[in-house]
Amino acid sequence: VKSEPAPSRGDMVRGFGILILTMVCMGIVFNVTQTALPKLFSLRVSSITEQGTLGVGILIAIVYAISGVMQIVGGHLADRYSLKMIYTVGLVCQIPMLVLIAQVSGMPLVVIATLAVFINSGTLPAENMLIARYIPSHHRALAFGIKFVLAFGTAPLAVLMVSKLVELTGEFVWLYLIMASLMTLAFAAAMLLPKTSVYQTTAEAA
Repeated sequence: VKSEPAPSRGDMVRGFGILILTMVCMGIVFNVTQTALPKLFSLRVSSITEQGTLGVGILIAIVYAISGVMQIVGGHLADRYSLKMIYTVGLVCQIPMLVLIAQVSGMPLVVIATLAVFINSGTLPAENMLIARYIPSHHRALAFGIKFVLAFGTAPLAVLMVSKLVELTGEFVWLYLIMASLMTLAFAAAMLLPKTSVYQTTAEAA
């Protein structure tokens, strides 16, 4: 495999600083969606509501089980294409989906919410590889520790946001519009990441 030149110290600092911001945004969106989706489906999807909480629970379980497979797909793409491209495309694709989640109902809501969760999960392999790229090998364990602290640390904030905004508005419209704004911020920040090359095997390069 042809490896990329090692990033400069300035690129490392800039890259990881940007990733901290995008990881916080991604963590909030993921945890808000995970917290709000059961109630959102029960309110807006009548065909599921008729099945009771069991129907909602089964659907949510299916969505998140399949989203795990998307990490394999995301890893496959990250091995073949520019990490920055995979990451930024994954972020920007979530923006219109979050806006639509704020407005639609019925089965379109189920489809759009599922796609949003899939894409969120699919960007994680590229994110992990970007962390590895911008952190020296002797600090990578610390960097991934920081990532998981950010991921889990946003969960209480997400629960608070869901409860307060739904209490104030009685719906999920503003909640998901705010999530779309956060994802827009993450996308804008990710565009400032240093460029990454496409990984090529020696066979492909020949």
